[in-house]
Parts: sequence; C-alpha cells; structure tokens
Amino acid sequence: MLRTLSAASMTPLRILCFGDSLTSGWNRGRDAPYATTLEARVRAAFPDRPVLVEADGIPGNEVVQGFPRRMMKAATQPWDWILVLGGTNDLAYDASPEKVLAGLNETWSLAQSASPTTQVLALTIPEVGEVWDDTDRKAVNAAIMSHSAPRYHTFDFASALPFHSLSAGQQALWWDDLVHLTPAGYARMGELVGDALVEILQREA
Repeated sequence: MLRTLSAASMTPLRILCFGDSLTSGWNRGRDAPYATTLEARVRAAFPDRPVLVEADGIPGNEVVQGFPRRMMKAATQPWDWILVLGGTNDLAYDASPEKVLAGLNETWSLAQSASPTTQVLALTIPEVGEVWDDTDRKAVNAAIMSHSAPRYHTFDFASALPFHSLSAGQQALWWDDLVHLTPAGYARMGELVGDALVEILQREA
C-alpha cells in the first residue's frame, strides 16, 4: 500500500548504504550496488517524498581497520538513515567476534552522530560458499540482532538471502562467486533490504 510520510513530505529522505564490496555491488561484471533497487523500493512506497540514496562501499575494507575512520567522514552529512553491513573480510582474516563487534558498535555510534535523528539499520553478515566453521559469523550476527539502542534497527539479511540452503539454480542466479552476488543478486538484496526499511518507515510514520 502506498503511503506518504507524515512530516516534511518535500524534505528529501537521505539514506546511506555503508559497507564493503557487498555494498559497492562488486561482481565479475560492472558494479551493481543494492542501493539502486533499494531506492526504487522506497520511492514506490513513498511517492510524495524525494529520496536520495548513496552507496559507500569499499571492496576489501574491514570493520576493525576501516569502518570507524570512514564513518567519521560519512557522518559529516545529515543522513536520515545509515545502513551498515560489514564483517565478511574481518572474519576471513580471523578477526575475533569481539573485535568485529567492537568495530561495529563504534561504527553505529558514529553513524548516529550525523544528526540527532539519524537512524541505523544494521544488517547481518551473509554466508559464504566455503564450507568452514561458521561459529564466529553466527556469534556476530546474534549480537547484531540482540543489540538494543535508541535509533538502532536490524535486518537479518543473512537469513533472507542464504547460500547453502538454495538450489543450484538459485545459487547461479544470485551468487557470482562464493562471497559476492550477481547483478540479479544485488537487485534481490535491494528488494529485501528496501522492503525491511520501508516497513520500519511506515511503522514510524
């Protein structure tokens, strides 16, 4: 159902998608950031509200080494929403769940400093195709989902777009390799994350 936001309908809704290669839309072809489809979903839900969506994703970037520093710069702009996805690279290099969570917590706090009303949507870390001990990723994701703070929201992206439980055909459609998505996969990601964000916006309107 189409809805309009109740306050300042002509004020642009400013959304930043922040992360690593999964945010930049890296694949073996041209980058296809999920922000593009997310923007279309939000515009469709709120046709009377201007929407501005930007993607800030750096392939290979790690939460522990890079996210807080980058967020300090990003948070100089008055974003309404900042969507954060990261941790895949950290876990690949054996960073502990505690260090990843500390980096995420700092990143979320810095994101909320963009303005007194900036809200964070934290996404869980998706599976990868490699078969290995997944304990650390699951621990980080559980902490992301259980974290509670004002202006903090979560979306379990990992469960919404898995790898191992998909059929071979679905894996070929949505997954470019064992870590990254295809353009169709990033479009699907934008639909899933966009719909989750729209649900929150409608609930809070």
